[in-house]
Amino acid sequence: MIGDSETYVTAHTVNLVNLYPNTTYHYQIRSKTPVSQSTSSTDFTFTTPLKVFEIENYAVEYVSDQQAIFRWTTTTPEIMYW
Repeated sequence: MIGDSETYVTAHTVNLVNLYPNTTYHYQIRSKTPVSQSTSSTDFTFTTPLKVFEIENYAVEYVSDQQAIFRWTTTTPEIMYW
């Protein structure tokens, strides 16, 4: 659960972070009055967009008969593929 159920406001904002790309998330809105009457919404969903990246730089650093080392950077630096 995200949010403070003891704060009585008419507008509320929740920032979502660290969501996975191309993933469907479900959420429900719950509300409570100061005299403890409560209600909730139906189940809502949203899907995050597929994260697209491109390879910007590519280099072959070492090649032998048994191994090779490649290095590259992408437009999305937090994604690492090995």
